[in-house]
Amino acid sequence: MLNLFKVIVLSLFASMFSVTHADTTFKVKDCVFPLTVIKGDRLVFVNPIVVYSEAQGELAWTMETFEAYLVSDTDFNGSWIQIRGVEGFEPNPYAGKDLGWVQSSDMEIQDSKGCE
Repeated sequence: MLNLFKVIVLSLFASMFSVTHADTTFKVKDCVFPLTVIKGDRLVFVNPIVVYSEAQGELAWTMETFEAYLVSDTDFNGSWIQIRGVEGFEPNPYAGKDLGWVQSSDMEIQDSKGCE
């Protein structure tokens, strides 16, 4: 019984210091980037990033480039975020425009310098 208690206490203690993506709360003006991994010598999306015209709406397009975006809105439970284009190293015709809605689980928060 004492060992079970130790395991529970240690698990609770460890969970206080571990942050998972599910705990991430996106806010308006957060800088976000698609979740990626390195396979071989290439950067690839963890999952295909589908951008919808509205939260849980019609498919608008599929993300193909690795760019940072600003969060311009979130749905009431935080599972969808609306992304806005930002100026990058090259001129971006979509800078300042809302591009659509993505599942928040497909994105991660970046330092705000990535969206300046």
